[in-house]
Amino acid sequence: MKSQCALPCHTRVWGYPRGSRASSILCLHLSVLLVCSTGEGVAGDDVWTSNGPGGGHVLALAIDASNPQIVYAGTLVRGVFKSTDGGETWMAANSGLSTTYVLTLAIDPANPLVVYAGGAGVFKSSDGGGTWTPVSIISGNVSALGINPSNTQIIYAGVRSRGMFKSSDGGETWTTINTGLTDLHVYT
Repeated sequence: MKSQCALPCHTRVWGYPRGSRASSILCLHLSVLLVCSTGEGVAGDDVWTSNGPGGGHVLALAIDASNPQIVYAGTLVRGVFKSTDGGETWMAANSGLSTTYVLTLAIDPANPLVVYAGGAGVFKSSDGGGTWTPVSIISGNVSALGINPSNTQIIYAGVRSRGMFKSSDGGETWTTINTGLTDLHVYT
């Protein structure tokens, strides 16, 4: 069955065109769960199932480009969840994550075991979400993360009310890059 994808509200999957294999999960920003459709998009043909992760509002999604069965979900109150079967089942992936408020996620395109989570700071996992360590002292809500695909050591972070930050060493150090910005409120 061919899948359709539409990602409304605050949920965005970066780098995947609509209808591609990696964007085949249809996710709605609901209060407690992700619901998925594998229907062909014909009126009345979609079949919706509740797939969890049961962590409050899902605020962020990231799909591994090298293996679209691996999906991460950032939630409002229960941190990060990971699925290794395309969203059929979910497991909490929060070891070392000191925040349960995850606004954004990014997967390193050169090494999909490296995952970044943004919320109350930036956190990095080098083992596919198994463990997390804080990699920034940025205060505020980190609402956007981007990884330079040509040099994945370069990471950008957008922080609500604080503007833009850049790391050139995989998140170890950060500098403010707000020159020329007239509005420091950064959202996804």
